[in-house]
Amino acid sequence: MPRNQNKKDAEKQADSMERMRNLAISLHKYPRAEEFAEKFFRITPKIAGPLIPFKYNRCQRKLAIAWEKAAIDPDTGNRRAVMLLILKPRQIGCSTWVESKLLEEMLRRQNSTGLTISHETKSAQHMLDILKRFYNNMPDEMRLPERYLNRNELCMSEPHNGRIFVETAGVGKGKTGAGHSHTLQMIHASEIGAWEDKSRVWDGLMNAFNAQDPNSIAIFESSSWGSGNWHEELWNQAVAGENGFMPVFLSWLDHEEYELPNIEMADLGKLNDDERKLIEDYDATANQIAWRRWTIRNTFNGSVRRFKQWYPSTPQEAFQSETNLFLDERKLELRKAHLKDPIFKGELNPVRKQGKSVDLQPKEDSAGGLHIWEYPQPREMYIVAGDPSDSRQDPSAMIVLKRNTGDIVATWNNPIDENRTGKKRFAKVRIDEFTKKIYHLGRYYNYAILAVESNSLGIGVNNQLLTMGYWNLYRQLRGERYMMNKTEKLGWWTGAQERRDMLVELNKYVSVNPDGSNAEKIDTLVMKWKSEGIPNKEIDLLIKEYKEKAISESGYFWDKRLHREMMHFQEVKKANKHGVLAKKKIEAAPGSTDDMIMAFMIAIMVWREVGRARNVGKVTYTYVPCDPVTGV
Repeated sequence: MPRNQNKKDAEKQADSMERMRNLAISLHKYPRAEEFAEKFFRITPKIAGPLIPFKYNRCQRKLAIAWEKAAIDPDTGNRRAVMLLILKPRQIGCSTWVESKLLEEMLRRQNSTGLTISHETKSAQHMLDILKRFYNNMPDEMRLPERYLNRNELCMSEPHNGRIFVETAGVGKGKTGAGHSHTLQMIHASEIGAWEDKSRVWDGLMNAFNAQDPNSIAIFESSSWGSGNWHEELWNQAVAGENGFMPVFLSWLDHEEYELPNIEMADLGKLNDDERKLIEDYDATANQIAWRRWTIRNTFNGSVRRFKQWYPSTPQEAFQSETNLFLDERKLELRKAHLKDPIFKGELNPVRKQGKSVDLQPKEDSAGGLHIWEYPQPREMYIVAGDPSDSRQDPSAMIVLKRNTGDIVATWNNPIDENRTGKKRFAKVRIDEFTKKIYHLGRYYNYAILAVESNSLGIGVNNQLLTMGYWNLYRQLRGERYMMNKTEKLGWWTGAQERRDMLVELNKYVSVNPDGSNAEKIDTLVMKWKSEGIPNKEIDLLIKEYKEKAISESGYFWDKRLHREMMHFQEVKKANKHGVLAKKKIEAAPGSTDDMIMAFMIAIMVWREVGRARNVGKVTYTYVPCDPVTGV
C-alpha cells in the first residue's frame, strides 16, 4: 500500500478518535437528555422558518420522566431495559422525541444497532429525515465520520460502528419481516395500531431484541386505530403487567399547543356533559375547551366520537370503535361504576354422595370460566341462558339472571389458556362439556329455567338436557307470524324478527338505570307535567311510578367481560355482492366477541316473558336421572 495512503488512513483514524473524544465530553457535560437535545439538536418549526433548538414540550417531558422510571428496576434498584408502550393523541412530537433518544443512545455506545419501523414507507422515511436533521446540524467537531448516510440508514464508520436503519411493517411475498437477521439494541416501532401483519412483525422484532440487556431500548408508540384489535390487546396486557412493557398514556390535555388563546369560562356559554367532566375531573381550561370545540367542528365535521379516538383524554376514549356503537356510550360509562370483581372464580365440581344424590361444589380456579357475584339464595328463582359453540374464535357463554331483581348474578365463558408461544386465548370446550356445565349451573341455581339457543349446535344441547332429565327447560312458541296455531319447541330460536326484538330489549335494559334514578329523563318529565298544570303531590306519585317501572325493566350486572363486549358491540354497514351498502348489521367489532351479549339477550327475553317471581317454598335438591355417559 502506498505510503501516502497509510498516512491518510492514520489521519482519518486520528480525526475519528478526536471527534469521539469531543462527543464523549459533550455527553458527559450534558448527561440529561433534555439538556443535550436543546444544546445540539435542531428541528423544523411549525411555522416555516430556520431550524430551531429542540426544546421538550410537556408531552415530551412526560415521556422523559417515564423513560427514567422504566430504566430502573423498582425491586432491585438496578438498571434494566427500557420498554415503553405509548398511547397518544395526534401530532404531539412523540416520534421526534423517540428519534432523538435513539440517536443519543447510539452515539453513547459503540457497535449499537437501532431500528425505526413504521406502518408505511413514507412515515418511516420521515422519521429517518428527522434523525438525519438532528445529526447533520450537530457541531462539526462532534460529528463522527459516516460509513453510510442514505435514504434507509445512518451508519458510523469504524471504530464507532453505530447504526440506525428504517423498515416498514409490511410483510409480503419474499419478505421475512422486520427485524429478522438482526440483533437489535434499540427499537422504535411507530403507529403499531396500523400495522398489517402484526403478529409476524412482532415475533420478528421481539426475537431480535434482547430484553435482558440493561442497555436495550424498545419503544412502541401509536395513536388509536379503533377497538377490539391487536393494539388494544397489547395495551391491556401492558396495563396488567403481562408483557414487560410500561404503559404510558398521553392525553391531548397534556399538550400545550391544543388550546385557543384569551378565552374565559364565561365566553364558553353552556357546557355539555363531556366539557363539564373535562373541567371537573381533568382541570381543563377554557382555552382547551374552546380548542376542542373548534377542532370537533372544523376537523371532524362535528363528530365527537372521531375526536375522542384521535385526541383522547383517557385510554377508554382512544380504544373505541370507528363505527357507531349500538348501545349508548354514556349509559355504558355509568354502568362502569357498578363493575366489580366476582366473589368466586372457578368451576362447579359434581361430587356423588352415597346412593344416587349428587352435590355441586364450587371449586376455585383463577383461570376458570365461571364467575359468581351472588350465590343461589333460598326461595329465589333464576334463569340460565346459554349460547353454545365449539370454536375458540366464537366461544360459548352462559348468563344467570335473578328473576326477582333482573340482576346478572353469575356468568360463564370459555376458560383462558395459553398456546405454545405463551399467547393467551380461549380454551376449546366441546359441546358435550358445555351441556354438562349448563346442566350443573341450572341445578346449582335452584333448578333455574334453562334457555339455550336452539340454532345449529343448540338443538343437540337441548335434546341432551331433556335426555338427562332436566325438567325446567324453556320452551318457545314458534311459527310464522301470521299463523294462529304455534307450536312449543325446546330452547330459544334466534330468527331475524327475534334478533330485532332482542336488540330492542338489550338497549332498554342497559339504557335504564337499575335504581330508576335517571335524573335527565325525570327532569324532562317533571317540566312536562308542570306545564300541564299537574299538582306537586301528583308529580311525586308519577315520579315514583316512573322509577318503579324503570326498575322493573332493568337490573345490575357486574361482569367486566360482558361490559367489554358491549363497548365493542357496533353497527356495521354491510355491502351486497355489487359492493353497494345494503343494510346495517349489529355485531362485535373485528377482534372482539359477542357470545356473552347473545346469552344476555336470551336471558332478558325469557325474563320479559316469565316475569319476576320467587319460589313459594324452599327448594330441595334431589337426584335427577341423567345419562350415565355424562358422568354426573
